[in-house]
Amino acid sequence: MRTGRQGGLCWAIKMTERIFDFCERFSIRVRASDPLLERIAGNIQIGKKSVSPSGLIEIHEPEKYETITKDKRYPYLTTKINPVTGAFEYYRYNTFVRSIRAGEGNFYDVHVNVQGDETAALICFRNFCNSHPLLADAKLVHATLVNLDGEGILMSGDTRSGKTTLMVYLMQQFKAGLISEDNVYLERNMEGLYFPKVPRIRFSTIRDSCLSPLLINLEQTDATQYWDIDSIEKVVAQGTLDIDGGLAISRRKLAEMCGVGTLGSTKVDKVIFPWYSQELSFKEIGQEEGFKMLEKIGREKKRDLDPRDIEPEVINLSGFERRNIRFYRLGFGGFKELVSGGFAL
Repeated sequence: MRTGRQGGLCWAIKMTERIFDFCERFSIRVRASDPLLERIAGNIQIGKKSVSPSGLIEIHEPEKYETITKDKRYPYLTTKINPVTGAFEYYRYNTFVRSIRAGEGNFYDVHVNVQGDETAALICFRNFCNSHPLLADAKLVHATLVNLDGEGILMSGDTRSGKTTLMVYLMQQFKAGLISEDNVYLERNMEGLYFPKVPRIRFSTIRDSCLSPLLINLEQTDATQYWDIDSIEKVVAQGTLDIDGGLAISRRKLAEMCGVGTLGSTKVDKVIFPWYSQELSFKEIGQEEGFKMLEKIGREKKRDLDPRDIEPEVINLSGFERRNIRFYRLGFGGFKELVSGGFAL
């Protein structure tokens, strides 16, 4: 039992420990309550714990959780740095959500104030990965990644280009194994590694796929939503599911509902650049053109704890293994169009 105080709040809850391995390259210990550890495990690939932990995330939880008050006099999300502790403090509207302080020796001291805040640990885990020397040469690309019949399929594109919709389609229709959604670490040998975050799936894709039961019972997502629950319920009730938004779904739950497993990494064999189009079209492009396109869709490897979105970044893939990687462009109208068109690789 650990007790303490921060900002007038009393922290007292039984903590246990679990070691999370990242693709057999390094591992980190996480101390938290058993329920919170289980939520975290739903978004981190469970490895073989083959190396000694080189960091620690310690998450303190309160005796009584706070309920977020939707007070629109305040911004949806704000952060500030505590001048005394140096911790990043996060507020949703005017409700204190969490604080994270990065200490020496890859130690993260975390205080959460809302129930089931797996995001707190994932922010620390990403920061640990982005700063780790074993990933120093790896590039971060804006992409999703699956393994289909032993082939790594990387789907890369800007926001709202259809990469996550295509990922769910390949998982549902062809039982592709899930590796990563939205961002992927890419190593020089073109090994793609998962990025520890909670997947976010568009409402329209959920509606048209095997994920549709989630619209009836949000608790099944096993994830903290990034939209207010009353806003989600309003969208569902009104049937306005084609808007630009969606649900957070734990990585484990997403794979389970699609009837597939999860993997930590795979060699990339095919790269698809999707975009939304009125007609279904699929065209192979040259490798030189494909690598140039992929370089333009890199992402910043953030080394701070600020929750802002990861910024776009042009990356340099010269010296990365080429092999026989093939590149394609895919235009489609949405999940239903992929199904009705019978799209297959």
